[in-house]
Amino acid sequence: MKSMNRIVSLILSLMLFAGAASADTLWFYQQETAGKADGQKMQYLYDQSCFWGEEEVKFRANALVPVYAYPDENAWRGANGKASVDPSGGFTALAWSEDEQWLLIDYETNSSHRVGYIKAPESLQAPVAVLYPLHIPMQLVRDTHVTDEPNGAQKSIAQLEAGETVDVLGYTDAYWAYAEVEIDGKKARAFLPIMNLAMPEETTHTEVMEKLQGMWVFIGGAELLGYGAIFDGKGSVQICDTEDLGDEEINSLIIRKDSAPLAYRVYENALGEKRYPNCPYVLEIESAEHISRYGLQLETEENGRERLSLIIAEAGGGGYERVQTIEVTQE
Repeated sequence: MKSMNRIVSLILSLMLFAGAASADTLWFYQQETAGKADGQKMQYLYDQSCFWGEEEVKFRANALVPVYAYPDENAWRGANGKASVDPSGGFTALAWSEDEQWLLIDYETNSSHRVGYIKAPESLQAPVAVLYPLHIPMQLVRDTHVTDEPNGAQKSIAQLEAGETVDVLGYTDAYWAYAEVEIDGKKARAFLPIMNLAMPEETTHTEVMEKLQGMWVFIGGAELLGYGAIFDGKGSVQICDTEDLGDEEINSLIIRKDSAPLAYRVYENALGEKRYPNCPYVLEIESAEHISRYGLQLETEENGRERLSLIIAEAGGGGYERVQTIEVTQE
């Protein structure tokens, strides 16, 4: 039965095939090339780990089944317009298209593996999720090839120029973004290096940063900022621990000796409901190795208590409450 699970972002662990660099083959990305900046782009798109499925599927057909780079029979088609799969030989089902009429698959070719869409027979059953692309415009910082073989030979099917804006559907891992492009006047979905995308310009909300100044203690959910956080209102935050875990509330905080202050910034939630529902702002926390982004809500209750809510996805986050005085010790 077709899965109705909603996937907002795309994360698929794909094995990358090392190949020699050429005009038609993308450079093979070693794991160490994915840096903090690439992680920031991933978090901008979506940081929840939602996986495409990987289900082996076979079915009988009287002929080869056409494979398109976009879920439409008028879309671009690889292999000089002849891309096809023998369904009796099997393929890997990844996700259903938005209308659940097409199946995104990974299949073996004579020399590689290709990702594309097939028109699914009515009787076909594949227990994989429905794909709901983000459609976020992002600009290219350099010329880049795109490929439909991210886990194969990575052969280029088109080249885009620096400065172009691409329609990013999501990302697959720290190396590949999945984007909607046009090839020879036809629609296609393909993969490009995430390192070639620029982070959109964001305006820092200094007023909101100043509103965060003070001490906040954890009250529920996930401890995204530890058990307490001390903001200076200017861009530095100290994450704190506590030893009051058995108590009903936190009465003291500890600054561990190995816990250095982190940088923070607040931006407008430019992606709106696509990214952080009901959150007008984004809180970005930066350490030496990593950048984390959370949806941010600031609320004052009728009793005057101030609440800080951090959202990491539709289903998760953590809450903090402002305190005027609390014991803080340092190791």
